[in-house]
Amino acid sequence: MTLNQYSVYEVKADVRMDTWIWLYRRKILNGQNPCVFSLDLGSTLGQAMPYTDYFQIRNFDSLHYLLPSTSLDWLTKDMRQIKWALDYVECNLRCDIKECPAQLEGRNRVVASLDFWECPIANKVIAVKAMESAWYEVLREDEVFKWMKTQNASSFEFIWGWLTKKGRANDFNGPPISSYKDLLKFYDEIGANVLQKKLDSKEIRGALNSRNNLNKMKTEGKSQLNVRIRAESIAKIEELGIKLRLNRAETVEWLVNRLSGEELLSKKY
Repeated sequence: MTLNQYSVYEVKADVRMDTWIWLYRRKILNGQNPCVFSLDLGSTLGQAMPYTDYFQIRNFDSLHYLLPSTSLDWLTKDMRQIKWALDYVECNLRCDIKECPAQLEGRNRVVASLDFWECPIANKVIAVKAMESAWYEVLREDEVFKWMKTQNASSFEFIWGWLTKKGRANDFNGPPISSYKDLLKFYDEIGANVLQKKLDSKEIRGALNSRNNLNKMKTEGKSQLNVRIRAESIAKIEELGIKLRLNRAETVEWLVNRLSGEELLSKKY
């Protein structure tokens, strides 16, 4: 079909359809490329294929492969989702395109992989729906790290040190994390389950809070003092604290100041 014939039949450019036709035609030709691949295949395919073959593949054969576009609306151009989706189609569906054209990347590659997958269309509907559900489950699991959205660069440097010390980064190939998005991608890559994420989030938060408290005390000229005293003495300190409306640390300081002859400052320590 020449370019003019392509126009006469009022075929509009369609990256998804044209990509699939190119891949399908390559399979028919036993791996031989039907034409030079690009993301503007319309006129090229029109010139490279007999028009009867083109419309047979486009209007009939495609019905056994391509899902409605609405089934793929949940796929976006977000790089994190694309990385996850490509791993999913390769590992779970075994339908990643072999010898994929270099120009076919991002969302287009994910969609093309699903389109070209040789699978009964009814089964494909179920599989893609399950894939969509799996992605939304990943997003729900992100909630355990929601508190990290407000953390600064110093906090993420500390978090990366924690992950490294705990061995979480042993199988991670990327650079050190420095943001909330980096952290989410990190847990995607290491394949941690939701239980591991919850445990890590809890421990990281506790370690980070301890660090922040120590830094705050240093700024205020304070330091931590760990001593062992009798339970009866602790009870008395707490009872006195209730009367003075002070916490345990403030009550101990009040006692020290009283014994040293100093007056209790009106403001809290």
